[in-house]
Amino acid sequence: MSLSYNSALINNIISDFKQGNKENAINQLNLFLDKNPTNHSARYNLALMYENINKINLAINNYSEVIKNDSNHWRSRFNLYLILIKQKKFEEALVLVNEVLKIKKNYQPALRDKALIFLNLNKPDEGFRYIIDSLKQNSQDYIAMNTLGMIYLELKKIKEAEKIFKKIIEMNPEYISTYNNLGRCYSLQYKRDEALKYYKIVLDKDPNYLDTLNNIANHYSETGYYEKALGYYFKALKLDNNNNELFFKKIDDIINQIFSGDTKYLDVIRLYGSELGKIHNSDYVLGDTKPSNAIWSKNKIYFTDLEHTKQYGNKAWDIGEFICFASKFSFNYDIIKEIINKFIDGYLETGDKRDLKKVTESNILKIFIPMLTVKTFNIIKENN
Repeated sequence: MSLSYNSALINNIISDFKQGNKENAINQLNLFLDKNPTNHSARYNLALMYENINKINLAINNYSEVIKNDSNHWRSRFNLYLILIKQKKFEEALVLVNEVLKIKKNYQPALRDKALIFLNLNKPDEGFRYIIDSLKQNSQDYIAMNTLGMIYLELKKIKEAEKIFKKIIEMNPEYISTYNNLGRCYSLQYKRDEALKYYKIVLDKDPNYLDTLNNIANHYSETGYYEKALGYYFKALKLDNNNNELFFKKIDDIINQIFSGDTKYLDVIRLYGSELGKIHNSDYVLGDTKPSNAIWSKNKIYFTDLEHTKQYGNKAWDIGEFICFASKFSFNYDIIKEIINKFIDGYLETGDKRDLKKVTESNILKIFIPMLTVKTFNIIKENN
């Protein structure tokens, strides 16, 4: 078949894919490649299609095949190193970006990406040179500007970074990464309220934005809101299996901090129990007793969510919910036991032991966390 015929056939298949007939287009292109295995245009477009439907391994295989057989096919190299950057394979990405720059000298997006790669290889000084070269070609490239801001952060030039991120937001308010990075600027300057403001903007736009989940977890950990910190770390852990070890270390650090001699967390647990006992003695219930709905300040507990408060409600629910959510800090039986015992000590100072006993006589604990039910029952029964 002639080159023009093949080109027309490939274009028709691409058009079919763009019209939504993706599976059929991919099948047709694979059939074409069975007969024309060296047609780099077809294989490159097949890689694009696989990448579009998120079959990344198949995309990588086809980009790699083009690269192996065509030393000048810069687009396959370009697309493949972008995938590798997303996979945090920065050393491999660096090899490919260098190949792109040999084929297309001073290609502005590749200069920008090379700077980002160096940043992630903990070489911000080397990245700085390439990002400046990139911005000389396109001073309005907000992606390059964002990379420059991140390099400034790594170089501890916080004010310079802050100015750049603010300028990007003016240029493109929808570029979500900038809000996260501006939040980091404020965190590094201990302007915690400002930092939290920008982290929340990111999560309003994208609740699964991984970097911000990690940053906001760090924020809550550093400010003593340990339950909130753990919630964000666990969410980040679900989204990023590649960093299990890092997240587990952070979670472990928080648990150790909570139960170290440097904090009064267990005293707060006891105080919470005492305050809840007082409320129950006045025949009111809170209805929502998660630890995150209370603030501890100057040795006092302030309840912040009173929407479900009512008279003559289910006291066992209040007790069971708090115990279960507070116990989520750890799967260590000894720590769980310590939490529950402290709460019970406080509750028995002001509350009625009979209300405590009702927790073990109902299915309250089973509603919240069945995996702790038996052990939690036993701990409470020991105190009755």
